[in-house]
Amino acid sequence: MGPEPRSSYGKADAGLVGLAEFAVPIGKVVGAVAKGRSLEKALKSVDPGDIPVLGPMGTMDAYRQAQRENRIFDDLVEERNTLWHHKDIYEDEANKYREQLKEMDAK
Repeated sequence: MGPEPRSSYGKADAGLVGLAEFAVPIGKVVGAVAKGRSLEKALKSVDPGDIPVLGPMGTMDAYRQAQRENRIFDDLVEERNTLWHHKDIYEDEANKYREQLKEMDAK
C-alpha cells in the first residue's frame, strides 16, 4: 500500500513546495504565537500570497478547509482501521470454528 493520500491543502502539501517559500510565513506565525497571540490572529497576519499552497483563498479559509478535509480523512482512516479490526476478530472466530470442526471430524 502506498502513502496515504492527503487533501489539496493538507499536511503533506507543505513538503511539496520549497522550504524557502514557507520559511518567512511560518516564521511570522511561530513568532506571533510565541509572543502570546492566538493562532488564528497569527495566521491572519500572514499575507496569503506568501504561501503558494493557500493562494487566493485566504489564510483562514484555507486553514479551515484543510482542517475539515483532514478531519474527514482521519475519520475515514479510523473507520478503515475499525473495519480491519472487526475483520481480524471474525477471522479468528472462523478459525476457532474450523478447528472445532476438525476436532469433531477426528473423533
